[in-house]
Amino acid sequence: MDSNIFHNLAITEEILDLLPVSIFVKDAQSRFQIMNKACEESWGIPLSALQGTDGSHFFSAEQMHRFLEKDQAVFSNRVTVEFEESFWSAKFDSNRIGLTTKKPIYDACNQPAFLVCITKDITDIKTAMRDILQAETELQAAATVEREMASQNSRLSQEITKRNIDLSALTAHVQKISEEEKASLARELHDELGSILVGLNMKFERLSEKLVAADLLQDVSDIQKLLSEACAIKANVINQLYPTILENFGLNAALEWLIGEYAKNTGTEVKLILPQHELVIDHPVSLAAYRIAQECLTNIAKHAQASKVGIEVKVCDGLLHVVITDNGKGLPVGENSAGHGIFGMVERARFLGGSMEISNEHGIGTTAHLILPAAIFPEKIPTKSNQSYPACSSLLAAAVKKPNRATSHLQKGVSVVARKSKKIN
Repeated sequence: MDSNIFHNLAITEEILDLLPVSIFVKDAQSRFQIMNKACEESWGIPLSALQGTDGSHFFSAEQMHRFLEKDQAVFSNRVTVEFEESFWSAKFDSNRIGLTTKKPIYDACNQPAFLVCITKDITDIKTAMRDILQAETELQAAATVEREMASQNSRLSQEITKRNIDLSALTAHVQKISEEEKASLARELHDELGSILVGLNMKFERLSEKLVAADLLQDVSDIQKLLSEACAIKANVINQLYPTILENFGLNAALEWLIGEYAKNTGTEVKLILPQHELVIDHPVSLAAYRIAQECLTNIAKHAQASKVGIEVKVCDGLLHVVITDNGKGLPVGENSAGHGIFGMVERARFLGGSMEISNEHGIGTTAHLILPAAIFPEKIPTKSNQSYPACSSLLAAAVKKPNRATSHLQKGVSVVARKSKKIN
């Protein structure tokens, strides 16, 4: 009987040596009987050194106490147990974590015969699980941070939107107050200073009728000329402060006067392209278009060193388009090239629900394109001149920068008003 058992165990040993897990068999007294090669490699102890012993000459007293206690509990409880334990691995020269299974085997008399032990090294699995858990924790922490950042970004975005709305409202309010103050000052100049200048002129006219001496008459005549010049300066200042011509005659006439004054003051060759008929536009929109065109011309005069300037006004799908083009040196390259003037124009257009885009080619020129939504009602009042010019901004730019080529693009049936001031030498 015993020889058959050991014969079977010998066959079993051959099979066990093929398995990658540590397997050993003890008898009822916890003495080692069988060990496979995986167990020998892990412990660094051959079976010949342990066979027939309980291993107390290799393992510490603490380890032996733990081993024997677990062996006796398995035999007593007659159950298979599975547990994790730490063990020294000679193969890795470090402590490892093993998942150990111990199963009791009994003889024909139902007495403890053998204890089969299987230990699987789960150190790498534990490490991987720990790494995965740590990664999950880090991911959760990152997700929490991301959610907090998203929440903060949302709050910041809302705050920025609110501040932009407040800024636009404030800008509009400041512009409104400024226009009201300019209008009030223009009225004061017109009513008070204007009446004084007119009164003085009339008095000098009456005085000249009574004077006989030629030298006094010449003095009076000179004074009257100075008064006439003062009246002209007064009228110009009034129009600069508040464009009464815009209020009285509309946007087309106001832009004609504006670009005419620009040409007269700068000696620049100018081109103005207007719709065929006068436009009746909401006053806030026409005032914004006029002020933005005025600011553009001011910037061109100060910085662009342009020899040609063009303004085109057109209406498309209920939108007012104003395109200002010059052939100057362009805006400077850099992050802060746009100053407060450009920012103010963009904000003014944005507040009215429009937009303003500036395209710049350094050394070639600049184009400002203003778009404003407006209730537009074309009046059937033809302009003084009905010359045919290109009616699109690209052709306008070509006409300003290369007039000889642009004139070849004239289209039949498109009649617009064009004003071109003579260059002042």
